[in-house]
Amino acid sequence: MQPDILKTALAKQPYLVLDGGLASELVNAGYDLRHPLWTGKILSECPEAIRKTHLDYLHAGANIIITSSYQLSFIRNPASGFSPREIEKLLKKSVVVAKDVVAEYLNAFGNHPLTIKPMVAASLGSYGACLADGSEYCGRFGLSIRELAEFHKPRIAALIESNPDLIAFETLPDARETEALASLIQSNPYPCWFTFSCADEKTIHDGTSIRDVVSIASSCSATLAAGINCTPPSLITSLIHEIRPSLNGREIVVYPNSGETWNHTKHSWSMGKEQESDFPAETWFEAGARLVGGCCRTGPAEIAEIKKTLSRISQSAPDSPSIN
Repeated sequence: MQPDILKTALAKQPYLVLDGGLASELVNAGYDLRHPLWTGKILSECPEAIRKTHLDYLHAGANIIITSSYQLSFIRNPASGFSPREIEKLLKKSVVVAKDVVAEYLNAFGNHPLTIKPMVAASLGSYGACLADGSEYCGRFGLSIRELAEFHKPRIAALIESNPDLIAFETLPDARETEALASLIQSNPYPCWFTFSCADEKTIHDGTSIRDVVSIASSCSATLAAGINCTPPSLITSLIHEIRPSLNGREIVVYPNSGETWNHTKHSWSMGKEQESDFPAETWFEAGARLVGGCCRTGPAEIAEIKKTLSRISQSAPDSPSIN
């Protein structure tokens, strides 16, 4: 196992800022993501757009950028138009593009090194995400732990070969899937975090307690952090308090969405009662989160504001330790 890169970074700076939504920024730039591979399609056709978005987030203050591999998988989907070999190449390419952006960003600072070198987290979305029908917000896929492990194993292998700083198991809605991923990463340890999409303040979308799945994730020696993503901001503080007893010394990571709801049929976001206008990063930090960013429908402006808030907090309390 490699050293815990998150704790090493947090010893230098008491917080880490994640990037925001990749897909929403691409849509804002005019790209059509109505495709089974989602951002993976743009990675194939226009990697420069991915590169620019990563760079925008680094300039906004992100310490960690997440790759465009979220919806790439080896599911036999003729509609995707990509062969398994092409999918493998795209998985690896997503990491290469992100690492090249980090190198470019660092080069711009020349002889003025940053306190923390930006990191690359290789995104690995849920089985439900790869169905491209919004199932990552449902869970209960009807597959066994063994079947889910067989689905994820080649994806993990391809990402590890490209040597990211860590793997981000994201938007997980299902306890069986959590067990499958935990088993895989325990047998082939690689630094990672687990984040879950949640239905309310206590449960993920399949109805399992968030405490239980975080406990499963945190039992792995390779797990560096666990928490919540693509969940309304209004639920985050309660969820942080809910998972703290289950962390087993791991860091807390949160990157909520805008609070809007995705309509898969219409391929659009709706502004429901959960929508919030701000991200209370200070509250989340005080509750124990040390990795904070945004997910769907958040952009560089939100990330810059999170950076500003956490920087202010750290200046007033520079020796704040990690809270687990």
